[in-house]
Amino acid sequence: MPPTIHALLEDPVIRALYRSVPRLPEPLTWGDPWMIWARTPTGQWGKKMFPTYAAAWGRAIECIKDPERFDDVAVVSRRYFFPPPALATWARGQDWCSRCRRPSEFRLRDESHHALRTAPALTEDEPFRCYYCGIRRAAMPEYEPARIY
Repeated sequence: MPPTIHALLEDPVIRALYRSVPRLPEPLTWGDPWMIWARTPTGQWGKKMFPTYAAAWGRAIECIKDPERFDDVAVVSRRYFFPPPALATWARGQDWCSRCRRPSEFRLRDESHHALRTAPALTEDEPFRCYYCGIRRAAMPEYEPARIY
């Protein structure tokens, strides 16, 4: 299981990452390019779309401050991949998700995965997907293995 948002926010590098507003290329700013996935302590997931990172992060903070309702939150870029911060580290067995901007666990997921329930067809080639947003590992850029601890 990947680290929760609460654990990630204890890391000063990740905390600074989330507090800084990522810039999307101008042509990708239309509509709702940001989304949050929030998980309840019972394992249920909910999502909501946002027009700006500030709006998404503001809602994420509300979820973080309400651990009785939400035990994890991911802020997802729906249109752009972001690399990890230069000093980021994460546990062996996890990879950086460029959409969720956090370490995640990429493994086989089926159509019952919260982010894949509305997917019309799941591929069987390189099927490993992010725990949070469901993107395929094959779609992620490669990052230096030195960031793994």
